[in-house]
Amino acid sequence: MVGKGDFLNFLGIAFLAGLTIVCFIRIIPILFRKKDIVYFIIAIIEVLVLVLAASGILKAGGH
Repeated sequence: MVGKGDFLNFLGIAFLAGLTIVCFIRIIPILFRKKDIVYFIIAIIEVLVLVLAASGILKAGGH
């Protein structure tokens, strides 16, 4: 249903959400090499939370 005008807006939102996950995955090795352990752990947790939220496993809120 992406061809419909109402659903076309969600394509950009989904792209931005996916891009955030990709960017966090990209900085994780950099943080590890710099031995910035606190930010490294925060980035890993952030990726896990975003992937769980995007997958729909948690089923919290909404419809």
